[in-house]
Formats: sequence, C-alpha cells, structure tokens
Amino acid sequence: MPNLPIFNLNAPVIGRSDVIRKLRINYTSTSPAHLSLVGPRFSGKSVLLKSIASEMEKEESSQFKTVVFWDLGHQTPISDEDFLNNICKEISLKLHVVDRECSEILQRREDPFQDLREVIDHLADENIKIIMLWDGFDKPLSSGKLTRNLWDQLRELAQSPSLRLITASRKPLHKLIRDEESVTSDFWNIFDPNSIRIGAFNEDDKSAVLEKLNNIKFDKGAITELTSWTGGFPPLYLLVIKQLLAMSLNKVNNINVSEAANTVLANSASGYLEDLWNDWSEETKAVFLHLIEEDEILISSVPKEERIDLIETGFAKKSGQKISKNCRLMENHVKDQMEDIDSVARLFKENNNYQKHMKSVLIHRFNQIKNINPCFNILVKKVYDCIGDVQQNRDPGDCLANTRNVLKTALDLILKRELPDMQVPEDWIDVWKRERPNLNILESWPSKEHQQLTLLECMVGAYVGQNIQPKAKFVNKAAYYCLRTIHSYGNYGNHHHGEKVSIGITFVAVMTCIELLESLNN
Repeated sequence: MPNLPIFNLNAPVIGRSDVIRKLRINYTSTSPAHLSLVGPRFSGKSVLLKSIASEMEKEESSQFKTVVFWDLGHQTPISDEDFLNNICKEISLKLHVVDRECSEILQRREDPFQDLREVIDHLADENIKIIMLWDGFDKPLSSGKLTRNLWDQLRELAQSPSLRLITASRKPLHKLIRDEESVTSDFWNIFDPNSIRIGAFNEDDKSAVLEKLNNIKFDKGAITELTSWTGGFPPLYLLVIKQLLAMSLNKVNNINVSEAANTVLANSASGYLEDLWNDWSEETKAVFLHLIEEDEILISSVPKEERIDLIETGFAKKSGQKISKNCRLMENHVKDQMEDIDSVARLFKENNNYQKHMKSVLIHRFNQIKNINPCFNILVKKVYDCIGDVQQNRDPGDCLANTRNVLKTALDLILKRELPDMQVPEDWIDVWKRERPNLNILESWPSKEHQQLTLLECMVGAYVGQNIQPKAKFVNKAAYYCLRTIHSYGNYGNHHHGEKVSIGITFVAVMTCIELLESLNN
C-alpha cells in the first residue's frame, strides 16, 4: 500500500510541486527573502516545511549551512525572554557542527539578544547563513504575550544577510497579532508581501497522488467524484483514497468513491471536518450554509475573506461569476450537525429559554465530575447548595452571597492539605519577599480571606512575573483563579447596594464553583 502522508509530520510530500518550486528558488537565490507560508489547518504546512528543511540540509546549491526547524505550535514561548532563549537554543543545536564557538555562546544565553546579534554578525562576516523555519507561528502570535520590543529586536537580527525566516501559519501574519503595539513594529515588513498559499490540491497535486496508485485504475467519473466529495483538500482526499485501497479494487468508479466517502464520513473524517468548521468565522459558516441551500451564488455577494476561506480549502469553487459548493463530505457533516445546532438554538436563543435551561446545564456539568475524593464531601454539598439556590429561583444577589460558603470551605480544605500545622515555611517567605519586597505574608495561615488568597497566589505561582516554582502540592493555579473569582462575586452579592443583579452573573459564579471543585479534585 502506498505511503500516504495523512497527519504524519515525517511522511514524504506528495504533489505540491508549485509550492516547492517557489521555496527552492528562494533558498538557492543569492538574495533569499523572508517568506510566510499560509494555509488552513491540515493543509500540510508542517509536512512541507519539514521536507524542505531536510532538502536544504542536503542540497549543495542551498545558500544555508544551518537549517533550523522550530515547532512553535507545541513549544510555544510564553514571554519575550523565553522566545529569544528558545531561538538561541534551537540555533546552537544546529550551529555546533558549523561553528562550535558561536554555538557555545548561544548555549550559555547570558544575554540572549546581544548573544544572537554578536553571533549573527560574526556569521555574516564568515558568509555563513542560517534559515529558521517557524512552524505553528499562529500560537505565539495569538497568545498576546509577546511585545513590540521582541519584534523590533527580531527585525534588527533579520536585517542581517546571515539570517532568514520562513513562517507557517493559518492566516496571514498581520491578521494574527493580538497586541496593538506589536502591529506597528516594522518586523512584519521584512516578509515578502506575497505569501505562499497552500490549501486544496491542484490538478497536478491530485495527479501526483493518483500516480502512486499504479495498481488501480480510476474511471474519469471516479476522479471527478473524488474531488466532488473532498474538494481536493489533502487529508480528506487521502482518507477517501486510503478507504478505496482497503476495498481491494482493481478499477474504481464513481459509485465506489461514494461508498468510500460515506465510510470515511462515518468512521474517521468527522473530527477533522468539525475542527475545520470551528476554524471558520461565523460569516464564512453563513456563506457555506447558503451554498448548501442554493448550490451556487453570485461571487459578488461573498466578501473576499470568506471567499478565500472556502476556495482555499476546496470546499467551494469559482465558476465564472458564481461560486458553488464543492465538498460533499463537509456538506453532509454540516447537515448531520444541523439538528443539534437547531436544538441548541431552540434551547438558548431567547433570553427566557436561556435562563430556564442554564439551570440544567449547571447540574449536568456538576454530574460530570467523577471520582470525587471523600475529603471534598463537605465542599461538594456547598457547591450543590449553590446550584439549588439557582434552581429554586432565589434572589440572584443572595445566590452570589452564598458562594462565599464555597470559598470558606475550600480555603479550609486547602489549609488542612497544604499546611496541616498552619505554619508557612520561613524559606518560602524569604524566597517570595526577594521577588516582592513589599509582600506582607504572615508566618501562620492568616484568618482573613484576602490574606489567604494572597498566600495561595504565592504558593501556586500565580503572581504575574513570578519566576519561582510553585510550593503547593495539591492545589493548582486553576483552583486559585476560581477562588479569586468567587471571592469577587461573593463581595458583589453582599454589597451590590440595591443594584439589580443579573441571573446571568449568578450562572457564571455558580459554574465557577463547579469548576473549582473539578480543579481541586484533579
């Protein structure tokens, strides 16, 4: 059976000759550009980058002696410093065989930015070029944790002829930046304005796939049907072909393709289709639903962004002045989900229905928490009482005030588990005060809730900027943030001074109590 690269980072690239050609032209050029590779989830960006990285390492005509593939999607930096430290680490690992001294400088990471600048300037003098391939660049960009200062520093580094970047992301870079100041950095201007797009297979790509199936013949109608079911979107196209291979056919017709596609939809494709659907904006979803109803619509009626989303995946195609649907797998998946979508709308669309049914949502979520430690029995009762307050239509202000019972009980349980002798270790306090000189921490468990929460904040390492390992053994940051939120809602319930308290706020507060129970139970 042919090796079909479905969700396998190390699988060989099939097709994509046009994209590979553009990347080759760049890496063999005497003046290579910074590039951005853009395409939807599952389009094969990671496989392509991994493959081109391997190719550049072996290709004698490549301008780059050091090729660094960096998986940012799974190793996501959480700060500017972390980002620069990781660049040093990734480059140093690959640079060791080319320039050991520079590699060792980056390994020490005494001053990451200055070290990188010194190394890159030195490599430029030696005519040694590095290329970094940043896969999953969406993740750090969309986190909002990286500042303009980092991007300005990276721009300075990237101006050197010794460093080039290729990024891979689901959207163009300028659409992913969360931090408003970061948008104004000139770093984004270093990239070739024409992103390399990767999406559905084109005709050459599909031919390259079918050529691997030398023991099977496809009718012309079968080939057309294969695209009609999958839109030519890589994982869907390959999943259906894989199913056809499992059917042990010598010749494939359109009926065989339909059978294989329906099997794939029932057994393996739904999760991927749902992820793709969730990646779309509400506007893109609305256009696709319109296409399901009408088959085709005027292209002038579809905004550019939504048009790109649909055509890029192959789930719609342009024909003259119209755009038509082009992926029966996604169409049937959406139709299957419509009943559930309609049910949710019926339950929650109107405010009265929302208020009525959120009460059952609370109890359903509560019942999902399994294998609760017996030591939390008293807390379980307090949380259940809060749910009961909502179900019995008690005054929303009183409901909020009663969440303080959950807070007090949870803090008492945490004390018994974390500090059974009620004493805070002196070395803990010393370490915390070195980072926060004005911190007022008692040596014993404090009696006031706000002091208990401050102590807990230190114990779980939730203080912004805290670089100390958490001291707590049983409680985590999630539980702390739940407790802090419940404390605020409880105060609001006791001191709303006649302001009308929304039932919606009560739902949020009680759900937070339920999630606190889940966090502590874990």
